[in-house]
Amino acid sequence: MDQQTQPQQQTVPQQPPVQQPQAAPVSPAPEQKKKPVWPWILGGCLGIIIIGMLIMGGLAWWGAKKVGKALKENQPKLEEWQQKSQEWQKQMEKTQEMQKNLPQNSLPQ
Repeated sequence: MDQQTQPQQQTVPQQPPVQQPQAAPVSPAPEQKKKPVWPWILGGCLGIIIIGMLIMGGLAWWGAKKVGKALKENQPKLEEWQQKSQEWQKQMEKTQEMQKNLPQNSLPQ
């Protein structure tokens, strides 16, 4: 009866456990050479210089246009000032000539 109460065990032939294929050992990635920093520094400096030159050129252009516009608007005034300065120059020359013609000892002591 023992045999009947126990389920019959079938014997399955034992197979060796399936081994997964092992990958080749992973070697560390080859170290990349560090790139030098100085090209970045020089590039940044060059960029700053170029931007500065563009700003200076833009300001010079803007200033030249502004001065040109002001000259056109104030041309009559400038001509008047030039005439007055020529008159003052002539008066100065006359005054200097008169001073030369004064006697040296005319001032009281």
